[in-house]
Amino acid sequence: MVVCCVMFVSAQGLQMLWNKSNYSWNTGGANRDATVYKGKFYLPVNGGTTVRVLEGADGSELTSISSLHSSFSLAVDNAGNLIVPKNGGGSQSWNLQYVNLGTGVITPVTGWPVGQNIPIRADNIDIRGNITSGTAYVVGVGSAGQIQVWEIVNGAVSDQNPKFTATKSEAGGTGADIRWIDDKRFLTTGQSRTPTIMTVNFSASPFITKVEPINIGTGPLATIDCGGGVVFELAGIPYLVRPDGGTIANGVRAGVISIHDITNLNSPKKIGGNTAPTILGTGANTMIRVAIYAEKIADNEAIVYVWACDHGAAAYKVEAVKTPVLSPASGEYDIEEGQTLEVTLDCDTEDAEISYSIESSNPSAAPLRADVVYDGTPLQLPAGSHTITMKATKAGLFDNISKATYDITAVVAAGAVIADNIRVVAANGQISITSNNPIQSVKLIDLQGRIIASKKVSAKNCTLAAPAKGVYIVETFTGGLRNVQKVSVR
Repeated sequence: MVVCCVMFVSAQGLQMLWNKSNYSWNTGGANRDATVYKGKFYLPVNGGTTVRVLEGADGSELTSISSLHSSFSLAVDNAGNLIVPKNGGGSQSWNLQYVNLGTGVITPVTGWPVGQNIPIRADNIDIRGNITSGTAYVVGVGSAGQIQVWEIVNGAVSDQNPKFTATKSEAGGTGADIRWIDDKRFLTTGQSRTPTIMTVNFSASPFITKVEPINIGTGPLATIDCGGGVVFELAGIPYLVRPDGGTIANGVRAGVISIHDITNLNSPKKIGGNTAPTILGTGANTMIRVAIYAEKIADNEAIVYVWACDHGAAAYKVEAVKTPVLSPASGEYDIEEGQTLEVTLDCDTEDAEISYSIESSNPSAAPLRADVVYDGTPLQLPAGSHTITMKATKAGLFDNISKATYDITAVVAAGAVIADNIRVVAANGQISITSNNPIQSVKLIDLQGRIIASKKVSAKNCTLAAPAKGVYIVETFTGGLRNVQKVSVR
């Protein structure tokens, strides 16, 4: 075994951190899966009872966990419990156990149907939720291609039947792999299968409410002869990472991956990949499935881990441009009639270019703007609701897409309309308002026009708490009349 290095066709945010193939225990075709939790890489060894733990930062071996089920697969729940299914050939009864990664205590999941053979080998599983406290959903997929979803409540199966069972045509087939994307969606892949996103509704029937194939296109990359993949979002853009290159006839290049922008599932855009002839080696054992995981480490950064049985592991850093900063921040603002709110855009990524589009509820005052390159001139937003969509780009990094909404109300200038005998007094951080007539509503506004606090009132007096020392505007309505006064909080 050797340690290799990799060069990518695209430098767009894909940086290889490490690549190793010198694990003496990684032999044969049963090391099919892996999972990641808090920067650690967990791998079942040869379908046996031991899980190896690698350091996610460099691939070095840390420790091992023993006395588990013999298993092809594993997953970690939201609370740090490592879930291990019992493997077996053909039909078998489901059997799960979990080990707390903090204490090392191994506990079985109880309540499985006694003697009920389930036509799924649990070649691959994933979990969403907390298996020990509350509700968790375990998704399993086997070599025959079926998918089953089981509900676990406080460490026990909630029902004698799965919440959902899919047929082979709905699932991944041989080499099937499955990954939760979020609380409502999971990804399925498999040999010669189109990667597919399934959306679930845990309380509905049918359980699966939407099936969305990711249309990679035609040719050898449309349905790779290898399962594995992950979908994750970074800087506002969804991505699919999957095995890339080769068929069974031509030999799969172990550990080679490609990354696709799947904003449009019907026409995903490949934005990064690898053309090296081999990364972790080649061989029949990697034709079934390559385990791929992604762990987000910042709003604009993620680590993608790749594991190929009988070969090795690799990790890649994916980096996007940082999210643009708006000043003032998005929110609700009052401005004087005939005026505009001035908004500036900036980005902490040096030399990033920002383009923006604006959709407005007041198009006559603020016409639709699309894909305008920001040149540093402040945006002038009139009264109305405005959504600013920003795209920040820089060569060598992935794009960043973000949105901000401003709800702006035009008001009469301070003092122009005075309700009778309104008194505003500030003391000890409290602002007291009194009136001869019942007060209907009151707002506290900063000098940028941002609404700090507001309340409905049906009395002749009320108070507001100022968040800090400074000068504020107090807007009061009584009997349909509006009063605007400045007050200094010391």
